[in-house]
Amino acid sequence: MSENPIKITIIGGFLGSGKTTILNNIIRDLPEGQRTAILINDFGDVNIDALLIEKGDYSKKEIKGGCICCSLKEKLLQNLLTIVNDEKPDHIYIEATGLAVPWEMKKSISTNFSADKLLVDEVLVCTDAIQFKRFHDYLPAYSRQFEGKPYVLITKADIHASDLLKEIREKLQRHYPGISGFSESRNGTWTRPEAQDKREEDLPRGMMPFLLQAKMIDTGKDGIEQLSFQGALKENSEVLKSLISENSEKIIRLKALIPQESSWKSIQFDGEILSEDSIYPEDSGLLKETILTLFCMKEHRAYLKKVFTQIIGN
Repeated sequence: MSENPIKITIIGGFLGSGKTTILNNIIRDLPEGQRTAILINDFGDVNIDALLIEKGDYSKKEIKGGCICCSLKEKLLQNLLTIVNDEKPDHIYIEATGLAVPWEMKKSISTNFSADKLLVDEVLVCTDAIQFKRFHDYLPAYSRQFEGKPYVLITKADIHASDLLKEIREKLQRHYPGISGFSESRNGTWTRPEAQDKREEDLPRGMMPFLLQAKMIDTGKDGIEQLSFQGALKENSEVLKSLISENSEKIIRLKALIPQESSWKSIQFDGEILSEDSIYPEDSGLLKETILTLFCMKEHRAYLKKVFTQIIGN
């Protein structure tokens, strides 16, 4: 292993903000000869994101069933130690769950590993403009993404109006002076300008984000719950998409994979856009049944469980 520290890039952002798209574009542009490891965290027991990551010259590990900035913090550290000792990569990319606080992950890694061994080189936080307007002022799980001094990627800039993008950037700058820089990503690609030079000790002490002045959700993990389904799809995908559309106001994020003869059908809903795509994995037989995972507020959980159980199951 080189005497230089292993660099870590943390990719965070709320549910459906475009993290996997950003990671796939990073994978396509990996420097030749770079030894790369990827660590993917999913809040539920079914890690669909891990299946959506493109093939490439890297190793991959998954952490499922919780969040690596809190309940699964020890698993994060254990996996990093295994990667360092067994694989000795040059760079590690961590895709966090949509409910993680990326800066907490950075602090945990920096506290438990010396900087000459592991160095968190960058914390990227993806944010979708429409989601920002929908959740920022009342959902702490959303605003906590911007704690510390991350680099913010305003995603899906190719489909949002320039006035909206400007509004979101200005609000972020007002309420989170620690943010180290901004870029807008289009189709998962972005150009990184010079980052702002702000040290953590320069930030105002005790500063409270704007959302703390607004009505907040305080049940559980801010009242956000996950549902996962696995089994035979009892109707066709058009019926499934209709169900998603009919319940769009109750769903924060949804991902589904449906096995086809030689491919997988991917259906995704980010709280705004319902999309469908075909995926051609090296081994389509890895997926035997339809899998679907969604996030919703606690008050909608029972209803959505009943709705989707009727269409996916044995």
